[in-house]
Amino acid sequence: MRTNETTGIWIDNSRAVVVRMNGDEAIVKHLDSEVESKHRSTGGIRAKVHYLQRTSVSQTRNREKRENDFRKFFKRVQSEAGQGDNYVILGPGQTKLNFKAYLMSSGQDESRFDRLETTHSRMTDPEIVAMIKERLGKPAPRFGKESAI
Repeated sequence: MRTNETTGIWIDNSRAVVVRMNGDEAIVKHLDSEVESKHRSTGGIRAKVHYLQRTSVSQTRNREKRENDFRKFFKRVQSEAGQGDNYVILGPGQTKLNFKAYLMSSGQDESRFDRLETTHSRMTDPEIVAMIKERLGKPAPRFGKESAI
C-alpha cells in the first residue's frame, strides 16, 4: 500500500510541471496545456444589428470551450500528480487557484493542500524542481561547484 506523499505542482495556463519525490531523486513530468489564450475583442463591426447581439453567442461558446479545456488539463495534471497525495501548488496568476478549486470540487479535502504559493512565470525546469524540493523540505540540487573561500 502506498503512503501519502507530497507532490509539487507548478502550473500556469500553458503548462504544468509535476514533481514527485523518490527518496532524494525528483521524478518530473511535463504536461502541455491545450487551453487557448483569451481572445480580446478590439470592438464591434458597424452593422444594422448591434454588435453585442451578434457576438454574445460566440463569446459564450468561446468561454465554455476554454472552461472545458481547463477541466481536461486539470484532470490530466491530477492523474499525473496522484490521487492519494498531498499537494504543494505553485505558479503565477489565477490558474493555481482554479486548479485547487477543481481538486476540491472533485472531492479533495482542504487539508490535502500543504501550500499554495505565487511564483514568477519565467521559471526554468531546474528552478521549478529546486523550488518544489525546497518547499517539500528536501535539499535543493547544486548547479555548480562550490568554491573555497
